[in-house]
Amino acid sequence: MSEEWRFGEFDIDESYVDFFGVDIVQGRNLFIGDRYQDRDSPVKYLLNETAVKMIGWDQPIGKRFGRAGRIDGVIVGVIGDFHLGSLHHQIPPLVFRQGSIKFLYLKIAPQNMPETLQFIGQMWKELLPERPFTYAFLDEKLDRTNYEKEIQLSQVFSAFSALAILISCLGLLGLVSFMVERRTKEIGIRNVVGAS
Repeated sequence: MSEEWRFGEFDIDESYVDFFGVDIVQGRNLFIGDRYQDRDSPVKYLLNETAVKMIGWDQPIGKRFGRAGRIDGVIVGVIGDFHLGSLHHQIPPLVFRQGSIKFLYLKIAPQNMPETLQFIGQMWKELLPERPFTYAFLDEKLDRTNYEKEIQLSQVFSAFSALAILISCLGLLGLVSFMVERRTKEIGIRNVVGAS
């Protein structure tokens, strides 16, 4: 009897691991040649450490593997665990294979950002004129989707901190004006008594 597990599945290319700095724990990365083999060749899979632990394999490299009830491939590598989503959640078991890519990730230097984005947009229109050029910054997207509550809470704390500082400053101003008024009366009394 075979067991069924649930995995997060991702289609990637051979540059994904290097691009995102993911560690290969066992085996190898996907090769560009893995993608262009004939239809009878087994699909090459990468699993993360959580998936390997869940299955219970000590040596997963070379083991037959598949998805959707079909064993159609072989595991060629195990990558280190990393968070794809919020740090509030545990790292899920993940399966990566070469497939159709839906996103193009680019690393862009922060200098001349508008010009760089304009250049990328022009190249996109030349290469794929039928598809609109849209972009998002990964860090901003992750912050919006995973940490919106924390960002709002941070803004609330910042507002209350500013209010507390303002109230403290008003208190200091009141204390200083009280001390000045008291000293003024004291100096007035000394002058009346004849002190200099």
